[in-house]
Amino acid sequence: MAAAAFTEKLRPVKTCRQCGEELPPRETRKPRKFCSHGCAAIYGNKRRANHSEQALMARFWEKVDKTPGFGPDGDCWKWTARVDGRGYGEIKVAGRYKKAHRLALFGMKDLSNPLFACHRCDNPRCVRPSHLFAGTSLDNVHDMMAKGRAFWSV
Repeated sequence: MAAAAFTEKLRPVKTCRQCGEELPPRETRKPRKFCSHGCAAIYGNKRRANHSEQALMARFWEKVDKTPGFGPDGDCWKWTARVDGRGYGEIKVAGRYKKAHRLALFGMKDLSNPLFACHRCDNPRCVRPSHLFAGTSLDNVHDMMAKGRAFWSV
């Protein structure tokens, strides 16, 4: 009996990651991290919210080159990461690629905005917020025609 007590492993006391309560020892191989499903859900939502807003925007601005000399007037901020076939910057958000200029203009919270993020500078890789404006599809077409970029404009 003494041999059984000697060979028994001493387990460190584990606590819930959310509330800090002591977790009872577990016989299965996978260790428990939370005292309940409720604590796991709260902790998971906090982590996702932190990742969604702060970490994504930090990751976004790491991919922007603000040195002068890029664009028609030399004052555009260049997107240095992935671009699509038309030259617009893209970044992965929750497993899907989103346009970088939309994220620069609307931010993370308003990414589902139905308006377009239109470029004043006509530079698809530019993500400088002062070079972007929110507009409808018709606003975008009017802007394109006014600048003579439409293939049908004369």
